[in-house]
Amino acid sequence: MRIYEDKGNKVGKHNIKNEWWTKNGIEVVRVPLPVGDYVLENEKIADVIVRKTKRGMELKKMDFLGTYSVAVDTKCAIQELVQDIQSEHERFRDELILAQNNGIKLYIVVENKGSYLNSKKTIWNTDIHDIQGLFSWKNPRAYIFRGGKQLYPNCAKGEWVAKCCITMEKKYGCKFVFCTPEESARKVLEILKEGNSNG
Repeated sequence: MRIYEDKGNKVGKHNIKNEWWTKNGIEVVRVPLPVGDYVLENEKIADVIVRKTKRGMELKKMDFLGTYSVAVDTKCAIQELVQDIQSEHERFRDELILAQNNGIKLYIVVENKGSYLNSKKTIWNTDIHDIQGLFSWKNPRAYIFRGGKQLYPNCAKGEWVAKCCITMEKKYGCKFVFCTPEESARKVLEILKEGNSNG
């Protein structure tokens, strides 16, 4: 079995996933994907690669439009999701629209795990399993103080992030999935296999 990973993914940032796939006999090949970080090999994708390679041409993102109907985008933490929604909103929205316009079901797998100890010695659980869990998510940035002053007084609140995700699911047809980093490789594979068997 082969998974294609977007060349835009930073090397070394997805070691837990790559190690799990290697152990389970899954080959990961890097190509420029127009939407998502991961797709499952199929005849159309393989055909594009064979044809372009035979002609000695470099693979481009646009070569893969129309070759797959399910993709997974991964976020290494809830904070990365917040960054996409806030400061990189237009880029993130454009990817969701590109997926929607090309009939690609895009799943956003958000890795998260653990707890956070704030300055008042309160432990906040950051294990989120679904969008509903985001409503009670406590942004660790809200508990960073310097000189007695809150460093990020306007940081995103869990309720706002949850509402944004619900809106994006309704508007763009994407789906948010939450898991630990250790579960991520298996979750990505499950989504891709199930999506391709249904499509």
